[in-house]
Amino acid sequence: CEAAWPPLSANVVAGDGIDGGLLGSAPRNGGADQATYNGWPLYYFASDAAPGDVNGQGVNDVWYVLDPTGNAIGLDG
Repeated sequence: CEAAWPPLSANVVAGDGIDGGLLGSAPRNGGADQATYNGWPLYYFASDAAPGDVNGQGVNDVWYVLDPTGNAIGLDG
């Protein structure tokens, strides 16, 4: 799974429109920390080629892009 969805390292800085107070981290197996936003773990999608690509959006009803407030876009429930 990590080949398609590599975790984002916990060393991130909030960009424009992002609430730095929602950034955090969570420990992963092996000792590395993963970045979180509003409690959600953050991942890349290996098939995205450029910033702004969201080709993994909604894959298997599991993987979702987060909005600036930290809520999953398109997650029903």
